[in-house]
Amino acid sequence: MTKLITGNTRREFLTNMGLMAAAFSFGATTLPSISSAKQNKGGTVNIRLSSDPSSFDPIANTSSIAIAILSPCYSSLVSYDQADPSKIVGDLANAWNVSDDGLTYTFELEPSAKFHDGAPLTAADVKFTFDRVRNPPAGVSSARKNLFRMVSDIATPDAQTVVFKLQRPAPVFLATLASAWMVVLPKHLLESGSLKDQIVGSGPFKFEQYTRGVSVKLARNPDYYRAGKPLVDKLAFYIVPEDSTAYATLLNGQIDIFSEIDGQQAADTKLRYGDKIATLEAPSLSADGISLNVGRKPFDDLRVREAISLAIDRRAAIKFAMQGYATEGGFLPPGPWALSPEQLETVSGYSGNVADNRSAARNLLKDAGYGTGFEVKILARKGVSTHEARAITVKEQLAEIGIKVTVDLKESATYFDQINKHDFDMATTQIGGLGNDPDLIFGEYHTSEGSTNYAGMKDPVVDALFSRQSVEPDTEKRKEVVDDMNIKALKNYAFLVFFWKTDFTSFSKRLHEYYLHSQADNNRKMDGVWLG
Repeated sequence: MTKLITGNTRREFLTNMGLMAAAFSFGATTLPSISSAKQNKGGTVNIRLSSDPSSFDPIANTSSIAIAILSPCYSSLVSYDQADPSKIVGDLANAWNVSDDGLTYTFELEPSAKFHDGAPLTAADVKFTFDRVRNPPAGVSSARKNLFRMVSDIATPDAQTVVFKLQRPAPVFLATLASAWMVVLPKHLLESGSLKDQIVGSGPFKFEQYTRGVSVKLARNPDYYRAGKPLVDKLAFYIVPEDSTAYATLLNGQIDIFSEIDGQQAADTKLRYGDKIATLEAPSLSADGISLNVGRKPFDDLRVREAISLAIDRRAAIKFAMQGYATEGGFLPPGPWALSPEQLETVSGYSGNVADNRSAARNLLKDAGYGTGFEVKILARKGVSTHEARAITVKEQLAEIGIKVTVDLKESATYFDQINKHDFDMATTQIGGLGNDPDLIFGEYHTSEGSTNYAGMKDPVVDALFSRQSVEPDTEKRKEVVDDMNIKALKNYAFLVFFWKTDFTSFSKRLHEYYLHSQADNNRKMDGVWLG
């Protein structure tokens, strides 16, 4: 016997699996958008991007710049409701069922869905996509493959039915599928080619034009399978690297959406321009920090990595890079899975006097044979203010313990190529997840097989704890394992968390039905926004 999982029944299902609200933290902080009863059609929404996308490949990509472009063009089986991200709703799936034992998920597809090149979208495309995500062929990178380790098989009984078989119950499975990154790709194109340089989806908007360094333009898909959507004719993404220039274009009406505006600008905008510009904020599921390449000297030495953690003044970093709008933390975001302040203080760099910490750091460097310091480069994304500010912070603060840092700024495509190849000494990197659950946010970054474990840290103890917590049905017992895992991984000092961010987005009040999610990637589809 199976049951339909939507709305309240989904909540009941999570409760029965022992992972109710603690497993997810979506939507509680989402602020309402401007709305009215009358929806207008037509017009162009202008959106700022800070740089060119590194590529258009949805499987390999992790960039928020890329997903802003890709999400309107592709479809998922299910997605988060744009206005209420505590709800998961159907996208390509008109209905879905979950077996009583939680091991079988069956999805019924919308029969009218087709790709932008006219090819029908069928169950074969769904199976091909997720087989490729979880078992990428040689030479193909999959940034989220480990999120599907619980899947044992994907079957297609007919063209409109897809069945996922799980090895064990996984209450986070539906949330994983609802992520903006879990889009269905065209089998007929990927079997013999790549999507790095083209966009062929089935979503509400179609690719129209890309002028490198200038803009990406999308047009309304007239064959979209959801009647009446989208409401606007076009989305135009303008590449404006300088934050100050982008802010000026927001104020003068040239762009409608400025995502990732900094906290000080957000406060100023509310105070001075609130009559024409709306500003939303939400605690982010993303943390900024630096990765230390454990495969290179001197970062193969734990003492050196711990010394760097001791030298970093995280509160000063929050003030400089985020104007105070961020929170200290470990490897999981503020919420039910986070470490307590007392637990966090057991990790070097999270407690004590800055001067005393740096004195201890110098002693560690001396013990490691680097008493006179050393020279090193830090890789950072050019034109992305949070990356550049972090790199400057590292340079200035590590100088206090005798480490000379050179900032190596690279365009996004080169930056991502280097971090994916572990071609750096230190790098400004981020951790983030599809939701606030250890299964969705920890494994990809901190386990040995994690596809975004940029530091290259391999710790079998951390791996074992991650596997153990993933199958623990009791929430309290799971929390104990998660805490042990979090602390053990933090004490490897391979990725140093600076802060968990608060996201701000400002947008013109002519734009309606636009929302901000805690996982910002999930509000990019733009199929329900309209201009008034």
